[in-house]
Amino acid sequence: MRNYTTMAKSIAGQCCVSPIRVTRMASAACLAAIGLSACATAPSNTVNEVALARLQTLEGTGETRTCLPSGTNNRFEAVDNNRVLVRTGVSNYYLSRTSGDCSKGSRFANRFQFVVRGGNICANQIVNIVDNNSGIIVGACSLGPFERMRRKKAVAEDEATSLDE
Repeated sequence: MRNYTTMAKSIAGQCCVSPIRVTRMASAACLAAIGLSACATAPSNTVNEVALARLQTLEGTGETRTCLPSGTNNRFEAVDNNRVLVRTGVSNYYLSRTSGDCSKGSRFANRFQFVVRGGNICANQIVNIVDNNSGIIVGACSLGPFERMRRKKAVAEDEATSLDE
C-alpha cells in the first residue's frame, strides 16, 4: 500500500490532482481492466459427445413445432451450448436451438427442470438446470422451436442390412 500511495502522491504532484483522487482513479482503472478481461474470455462451446454422436445419425425434416406434449418418456440432452436434443417416446427426436447456455444440462449430476403448463413444453419456455445433489439452479436457458428429426437414410439402410445378415 505504501508504494501505491507514494506513486499516487507523485502523480498528483505532477498533474495538480489530490493523491486520494489519483488512488480512486487507479482503483477504478484496475477494476475496469479486471472486468474487461472477464468479459473478453467468452465461454467455450461445451459439447456432449454422446448427444452429438446421436444427433449426427439424425437429419432435420424441416417440420417444426412450437410445443411438444410433455410426458414421462421425454428425455432432454444438451448437445452443446445452444442445442438441446429432445426424445419423445421411444424414437421420436426433436432439436431445439436455445437462447442462453444449456450446456450444463449435459453433466451427469445435473437435470433439466421446468414447469409444464397445459400439458406441453413450448418454445420460449425457460428451462432451469438443477444440480441433483444440492437442488441448486446452476443455469437456465430458453427453448426454441422444435425441429422434428429422423434417422439419416444411410444409417437406416445400414441398420436394415445388419438385421438381414
